Amino acid sequence: MADAKKDGGGNTWGDMIVFLGLLGLLVLFWFVNGGKVSIKNMSGQHFTVQSPLSSTTPHNWLPFLAPTSQGGSGIGSAGAGSSQTTGNTSGGLISISADGVHASDPSQEYITLYASGTNSSPIMISGMQLHSARTGNSVTIGEGATYAQTGQAASQGPISLAPGQSAIITTGRSPIGVSFRENKCSAYLAQFQTFTPSLSQNCPLPQQELASQPSLAGNSQCSYAVSQIAPCQSVISAPNAPASCSQFITERFTYNGCVSAHQTDSNFLSSQWRVYLGLSQELWNNTGDSIILTDSSGKVITGLNY
Repeated sequence: MADAKKDGGGNTWGDMIVFLGLLGLLVLFWFVNGGKVSIKNMSGQHFTVQSPLSSTTPHNWLPFLAPTSQGGSGIGSAGAGSSQTTGNTSGGLISISADGVHASDPSQEYITLYASGTNSSPIMISGMQLHSARTGNSVTIGEGATYAQTGQAASQGPISLAPGQSAIITTGRSPIGVSFRENKCSAYLAQFQTFTPSLSQNCPLPQQELASQPSLAGNSQCSYAVSQIAPCQSVISAPNAPASCSQFITERFTYNGCVSAHQTDSNFLSSQWRVYLGLSQELWNNTGDSIILTDSSGKVITGLNY
C-alpha cells in the first residue's frame, strides 16, 4: 500500500510538471504573437484585432466591403490602408474609437464608429453587430430617426454613415426614446436630459431668431425680452413681453420649435448620429476588451483591442 501511494504521488507531480510546461508554451506563443486576438471569419480568413489607436493616428482605418449581390462580403488584413471591392460593389472604410468603454453606467458607456471621408458611398450600420470578446455579449445596431422631435412618434429607418460621418454608439437607452441624428437644435435637448458625451452647444442665437421676424424685430420691448434669453434654452413663458412677442418666444425657443423653423436649412443636420443599444447593463469590460464589429451574418468587418 505504501508503494502504491508513492507511485500515485509521483504521477501527480509528473502531471503537474507537464501541465505547467504546456501552460508556459501557450504563454510564450501568445507573447511572441504580440498578445493579439485572432478571429477567423466565415470565409476562412484570419483577422487580427488592432491595437488601441494612438494619439498621433486618430483613426486606424481597416477595409470594409459592402455585401455583394450574392450576399458575400470581404475583409482585408489588419492595418491595410485601402478599400476593397468585389464585383460591382463599392467599398468604404470604417473604424472604431473606444473613448467611453470604461464607464460602468450603460448610459455613459459608448464607442464611436467613423466612416472615412474618402469613402465613395454611405455605409449602412443598422443590422451590424457589436461583440465583446471578454464578456461574450453581443448586440445588433438598430434604426434611428433623422428628424427626431420630443413628445412625438419619430419616423425611423436604417442608419447609414456618409463619407466623413460618425455615430456615437451608447450602450444604454436614449434620453429621448430613439436613436437620432444630431442637428443645429440638438443643444436644447441637454436642458432637461443628460447626454454622454455632451451635445454640442451650438444652436441659432436668440437675436438671430428674432431678426427673422420683421414685425417683431423693431419692437424694443420684444428685443429686450429676447436679449435676456440664454442660447439653447427653452422658454416656458415671457410675461414681460408683448402678447405677440411672448407667443413667438414660447413657440420658437424650444427644441421642437427650433426644428420646425430650421429643418429645411441646408446646414440643419450634423455629421454625427447618436445611436442607443437600449441595454440595462454595460456591454464592454472596464479593464480591457476586444470590440468586434461584424455584419449581420457574423463576418468580421473591423475590431479594436483596448
